[in-house]
Amino acid sequence: MGQSRNPGDMIFAVCWLNRIRANTWTITVVVSFALFMDNFIYGLIIPLTPYSPVKLASEGHAGLLFGGYAIGVLIATPLFGYLGDRIGNRRPFISGVALSGAAVCLMCLAPNFPLLFLGRLCLGAASAGTWIAAGGPATPLFLPFPASRIRSA
Repeated sequence: MGQSRNPGDMIFAVCWLNRIRANTWTITVVVSFALFMDNFIYGLIIPLTPYSPVKLASEGHAGLLFGGYAIGVLIATPLFGYLGDRIGNRRPFISGVALSGAAVCLMCLAPNFPLLFLGRLCLGAASAGTWIAAGGPATPLFLPFPASRIRSA
Protein backbone atom coordinates (compact mmCIF):
# COMPACT_ATOMS: atom_id res chain seq x y z
CA MET A 1 0.00 0.00 0.00
CA GLY A 2 0.99 3.66 0.10
CA GLN A 3 3.35 5.15 2.61
CA SER A 4 1.90 7.38 5.28
CA ARG A 5 3.44 10.80 5.55
CA ASN A 6 4.56 12.27 8.79
CA PRO A 7 2.76 15.58 9.51
CA GLY A 8 6.04 16.93 10.86
CA ASP A 9 7.59 16.55 7.40
CA MET A 10 4.84 18.69 5.89
CA ILE A 11 5.35 21.41 8.51
CA PHE A 12 9.09 21.37 7.85
CA ALA A 13 8.50 21.75 4.11
CA VAL A 14 6.14 24.69 4.64
CA CYS A 15 8.57 26.39 7.03
CA TRP A 16 11.40 25.90 4.55
CA LEU A 17 9.34 27.47 1.74
CA ASN A 18 8.34 30.39 3.93
CA ARG A 19 11.98 31.05 4.77
CA ILE A 20 12.81 31.15 1.06
CA ARG A 21 9.85 33.43 0.28
CA ALA A 22 10.77 35.84 3.08
CA ASN A 23 14.47 35.90 2.21
CA THR A 24 15.80 39.34 1.24
CA TRP A 25 17.59 37.96 -1.82
CA THR A 26 14.51 36.13 -3.08
CA ILE A 27 12.39 39.27 -2.91
CA THR A 28 15.15 41.32 -4.53
CA VAL A 29 15.57 38.85 -7.40
CA VAL A 30 11.84 38.56 -8.10
CA VAL A 31 11.26 42.32 -8.03
CA SER A 32 14.39 43.02 -10.10
CA PHE A 33 13.42 40.43 -12.71
CA ALA A 34 9.89 41.84 -13.02
CA LEU A 35 11.18 45.40 -13.40
CA PHE A 36 13.84 44.28 -15.90
CA MET A 37 11.22 42.51 -18.02
CA ASP A 38 8.98 45.58 -17.88
CA ASN A 39 11.76 47.82 -19.19
CA PHE A 40 12.88 45.21 -21.72
CA ILE A 41 9.39 44.91 -23.19
CA TYR A 42 8.98 48.69 -23.20
CA GLY A 43 12.20 49.12 -25.16
CA LEU A 44 11.51 46.22 -27.49
CA ILE A 45 8.01 47.05 -28.72
CA ILE A 46 8.59 50.33 -30.56
CA PRO A 47 11.61 49.17 -32.64
CA LEU A 48 9.68 46.05 -33.67
CA THR A 49 6.47 47.89 -34.56
CA PRO A 50 7.38 48.32 -38.27
CA TYR A 51 7.52 44.51 -38.56
CA SER A 52 4.04 43.98 -37.10
CA PRO A 53 1.04 43.12 -39.28
CA VAL A 54 -0.31 46.57 -38.50
CA LYS A 55 1.44 48.98 -40.80
CA LEU A 56 1.70 52.42 -39.26
CA ALA A 57 0.19 54.95 -41.65
CA SER A 58 2.12 57.93 -40.33
CA GLU A 59 4.50 59.20 -37.71
CA GLY A 60 1.43 60.29 -35.80
CA HIS A 61 0.54 56.66 -35.18
CA ALA A 62 3.97 56.06 -33.66
CA GLY A 63 3.42 59.13 -31.47
CA LEU A 64 0.04 57.76 -30.40
CA LEU A 65 1.71 54.51 -29.37
CA PHE A 66 4.19 56.41 -27.21
CA GLY A 67 1.39 58.52 -25.77
CA GLY A 68 -0.81 55.47 -25.18
CA TYR A 69 1.81 53.98 -22.89
CA ALA A 70 2.02 57.22 -20.91
CA ILE A 71 -1.78 57.47 -20.66
CA GLY A 72 -1.94 53.89 -19.38
CA VAL A 73 0.65 54.67 -16.71
CA LEU A 74 -1.13 57.89 -15.75
CA ILE A 75 -4.52 56.24 -15.37
CA ALA A 76 -3.38 53.04 -13.63
CA THR A 77 -0.85 54.43 -11.15
CA PRO A 78 -3.43 55.80 -8.67
CA LEU A 79 -5.52 52.65 -9.02
CA PHE A 80 -2.64 50.29 -8.28
CA GLY A 81 -1.43 52.55 -5.46
CA TYR A 82 -4.88 52.46 -3.86
CA LEU A 83 -5.11 48.68 -4.26
CA GLY A 84 -1.63 48.25 -2.81
CA ASP A 85 -2.61 50.22 0.28
CA ARG A 86 -5.91 48.38 0.72
CA ILE A 87 -5.18 44.74 -0.10
CA GLY A 88 -1.38 44.54 0.02
CA ASN A 89 1.17 44.61 -2.76
CA ARG A 90 1.31 40.94 -3.75
CA ARG A 91 -1.94 40.76 -5.73
CA PRO A 92 -1.44 44.08 -7.58
CA PHE A 93 2.14 43.00 -8.41
CA ILE A 94 0.96 39.68 -9.85
CA SER A 95 -1.88 41.47 -11.65
CA GLY A 96 0.59 43.88 -13.23
CA VAL A 97 2.80 41.04 -14.45
CA ALA A 98 -0.22 39.13 -15.81
CA LEU A 99 -1.54 42.28 -17.51
CA SER A 100 1.89 42.79 -19.06
CA GLY A 101 1.76 39.30 -20.58
CA ALA A 102 -1.77 39.88 -21.87
CA ALA A 103 -0.78 43.26 -23.34
CA VAL A 104 2.19 41.78 -25.16
CA CYS A 105 -0.01 39.00 -26.59
CA LEU A 106 -2.59 41.59 -27.67
CA MET A 107 0.06 43.70 -29.34
CA CYS A 108 1.57 40.69 -31.13
CA LEU A 109 -1.78 39.54 -32.48
CA ALA A 110 -3.37 42.94 -33.17
CA PRO A 111 -4.75 43.01 -36.72
CA ASN A 112 -5.41 46.76 -36.71
CA PHE A 113 -4.15 49.96 -35.13
CA PRO A 114 -6.91 50.41 -32.49
CA LEU A 115 -6.09 47.02 -30.96
CA LEU A 116 -2.38 47.82 -31.09
CA PHE A 117 -3.11 51.08 -29.28
CA LEU A 118 -5.24 49.24 -26.70
CA GLY A 119 -2.36 46.83 -26.14
CA ARG A 120 -0.04 49.77 -25.59
CA LEU A 121 -2.49 51.29 -23.07
CA CYS A 122 -2.59 47.95 -21.23
CA LEU A 123 1.20 47.75 -21.29
CA GLY A 124 1.38 51.17 -19.64
CA ALA A 125 -1.15 50.10 -17.01
CA ALA A 126 0.81 46.89 -16.41
CA SER A 127 4.00 48.88 -16.02
CA ALA A 128 2.34 51.10 -13.43
CA GLY A 129 1.11 48.06 -11.53
CA THR A 130 4.51 46.39 -11.57
CA TRP A 131 6.46 49.48 -10.51
CA ILE A 132 4.02 50.64 -7.82
CA ALA A 133 3.51 47.22 -6.27
CA ALA A 134 7.21 46.28 -6.51
CA GLY A 135 8.14 49.12 -4.21
CA GLY A 136 5.99 47.70 -1.42
CA PRO A 137 7.83 44.46 -0.69
CA ALA A 138 11.25 45.90 -1.52
CA THR A 139 11.09 49.07 0.58
CA PRO A 140 11.11 47.51 4.08
CA LEU A 141 14.16 45.45 3.16
CA PHE A 142 16.36 48.47 2.64
CA LEU A 143 15.01 51.10 5.05
CA PRO A 144 17.26 51.88 7.99
CA PHE A 145 14.20 52.38 10.22
CA PRO A 146 10.63 51.06 10.35
CA ALA A 147 8.18 52.27 7.72
CA SER A 148 5.77 53.27 10.50
CA ARG A 149 8.04 56.23 11.26
CA ILE A 150 7.66 57.44 7.68
CA ARG A 151 3.87 57.30 7.80
CA SER A 152 3.64 59.14 11.10
CA ALA A 153 5.86 62.01 9.93
